[in-house]
Amino acid sequence: MENNKFEVYQMQTVKRSSIHEAPYNPRKISDEARKKLKKGLKTYGLVQPIVVNRLTMNVVGGHQKLSIMDEEYKYPKNDYSLQVSMINVDEKTEVKINIFLNNPAAQGEWDNELLQEIKLSYPDIDFQKDLAFDMLDMQYIFAGSSLFDDDNNLFDTNPEQNDIVDMVEQAKKADRLKEARQAERDMRKAENRSDDDYQAKYDDYTLTLVFENNAAKQDFCRRAHIETKEKFVKSSILYDVADGKINMRGQA
Repeated sequence: MENNKFEVYQMQTVKRSSIHEAPYNPRKISDEARKKLKKGLKTYGLVQPIVVNRLTMNVVGGHQKLSIMDEEYKYPKNDYSLQVSMINVDEKTEVKINIFLNNPAAQGEWDNELLQEIKLSYPDIDFQKDLAFDMLDMQYIFAGSSLFDDDNNLFDTNPEQNDIVDMVEQAKKADRLKEARQAERDMRKAENRSDDDYQAKYDDYTLTLVFENNAAKQDFCRRAHIETKEKFVKSSILYDVADGKINMRGQA
């Protein structure tokens, strides 16, 4: 059987003590995300192997999963064996692969309509417990869907989610999430049109700001005198920042 030219790895069984976490690995994970990953690993098992570079024996992909297995096996007190996807590249290529494997810009995105269909086909799938979505994710995915109607709610909430649910309810009252969902549909249709037609058919008036982390967002909101729970603010804030009316440097 002819080998697939894209399969540049070999499966190999190694001892945990023979491989190393890459010291340069730029990925990090929050405690909450780690809990979700750990639960998924315990539920479904390791369905994708850890990637290792033979030249350095550094882990190239799968650091977080490996750390969870270390915890379960009580490593380094107890060594253990695992199958890895072994590649053989120079150190510079190793670094590039490490970053590429985790780059969101090189990954797909959710098709919300298909996720809705999946929920309808498999109503017993719990999007929070089984799939690690949070309530805010689901409110966006299912905005405008009868799945979130009071008389047909397929999702349960608990007291710990009250703050999130209250915040989302405020957005729902303003109908922002339904507007965002409709805007997404319009944008998909517009992608196959000319630029002029796109502007005529889709009035794009929103901009998403992405902060380095939650602390950076909190600092921005404090300086701009914005409630941290706000999801929509006027564009005048950015003009105030540009004009120096809001201090974004040094102590606020």
